[in-house]
Amino acid sequence: KHAERVALARTAVSYASSYIQANAGDLDLLIKFVKDSATSSSWHNRIAALSFVVNFYRRHQLVFSSDQKNELMEITQTCLSDKRPEVQDGAREVLTVMMHFCSGLEIEQLSGVFSKMARTKVPKEKFPNKRKKAYRKRLAGVLGLAAIVERFPYSVPHFVPDALVLMCRVAQDP
Repeated sequence: KHAERVALARTAVSYASSYIQANAGDLDLLIKFVKDSATSSSWHNRIAALSFVVNFYRRHQLVFSSDQKNELMEITQTCLSDKRPEVQDGAREVLTVMMHFCSGLEIEQLSGVFSKMARTKVPKEKFPNKRKKAYRKRLAGVLGLAAIVERFPYSVPHFVPDALVLMCRVAQDP
């Protein structure tokens, strides 16, 4: 029964994001709602928040100010490092959608950020907590690079080959 409730909640959030008509003033309140949900202790809430962002951002991306877009990007990047793989994948999906509305320069800058994250050194086995955090940060970088690669299915900008090589290097991480 719990799974049914979760599915119902996700469907409700998806429909709500499709039908909400927001102006620029309402967006700050919606971003606060998304931020609160994305930092919730329940991973179901975090996924629902990301699902909302995917649908809402597609339909209303022209209304967002650059500061609001940056705030959503920060929320998404934080979710890329989540402990739950479902949340990480949802954040990658949001990032892929957001990439479609970014300029080439912005995507290139994000490629640099995600490349740096993917190059994170993993400490020795003596430090298991630091090791887990390093692997999560590294995975977040790889997921960000994957979103960038998905953004260009028919062309290859100059930064994509480097991203692919880096993704291949860390492909065998646990």
